[in-house]
Parts: sequence; structure tokens; C-alpha cells
Amino acid sequence: MRICLVKSTLFTSGLLILSGCAGADPLYMSDRWNLPSANSRNLVLQVAEPSDLRSGRSDPTYDATLAANAVKRLRDGKIKKIESTAVTQIGNSQSGGGGGGS
Repeated sequence: MRICLVKSTLFTSGLLILSGCAGADPLYMSDRWNLPSANSRNLVLQVAEPSDLRSGRSDPTYDATLAANAVKRLRDGKIKKIESTAVTQIGNSQSGGGGGGS
């Protein structure tokens, strides 16, 4: 009987302690969690010119013939093959290794 009383007291006190955590949950804090616009807000903070998100900038030095030729080759089935490279050409040339003392 005494063990049941101790168990129920511990259970009830645990529930009371956990119910106090709801106020500290960031999901319910308006200054910490802004789900509907969190991604757009982060994007705006990372962009140098926020107006670029509304419309892009033109580049007067850009020549579209390279892109147009690539699309033409794709449509004609004359796709250029990618040059093969070895992993050793791309990878780290340093030897790995453990240190070690004397």
C-alpha cells in the first residue's frame, strides 16, 4: 500500500514538473519561433540586395550564345562528353597520417 502511494506521488509530482515546461518551449514563444515566415526571413537576412529577390539583375557582360549553343546541342543529340578525371587529380595530395611522439 505504501509503495503504491509513493509511486502515485512521484507520478503526480512528475506531471506537475513537466507541465511547467510548456512555457519554456520555443515552439510557443513568439520571439523565438516564427514558422510561417522563418525561411523567407533567413533568406532576406543573407541576401546583400533584398530587391534581387523580387527581380534579378542583368549582366551586360553576359553572352547568351554559350547557353544557346548548349541547348541546341541538347536538342540535336550532340551532347559533349564530360572529360574524365582521376580522383587523384581532384583529391588531396597530402599524405595522411598519424602524428606520434617520440
